[in-house]
Amino acid sequence: METPGTTRGAAQTKMSTAPSKQQNRELFLSSARQHLNRLYEFVRLQLAYFQSAGDLLLGELTTEDVVDAVLLRAYQEFVKGSAEREVGSWLIQLATERLKSEVKRLKSERNRTVHLEGDIPEVPPRKKSPRSVKRFSISISRAKI
Repeated sequence: METPGTTRGAAQTKMSTAPSKQQNRELFLSSARQHLNRLYEFVRLQLAYFQSAGDLLLGELTTEDVVDAVLLRAYQEFVKGSAEREVGSWLIQLATERLKSEVKRLKSERNRTVHLEGDIPEVPPRKKSPRSVKRFSISISRAKI
């Protein structure tokens, strides 16, 4: 029969074997650091593709922004203890998901935006009614008399 003290001792042992925040951070950074160049290159090429396809405007999204967001999400999932996986392909997968969602969001924003700097169509001048033209010409002819 387990006593409350036994259960508590087991919980304490479990807690002491769990890595600290600092250890998690160091472990994550050491494994992610090996894949940063490949991740940056992948994101840079994907951004160039989306820009050439017209899905993104130049400078609308930067490589650094995407990589930072990917690393933050990867760290959050890493701390939660997500399943073991190959870090390089996992980072690329996260980058792909992030790029797709950002392109979709930015395109949607662009479609809802009204640009004030754009050309405003000219409104054709209103035609004067023949009656007002007639009055005008009559008043001019009286002035000459």
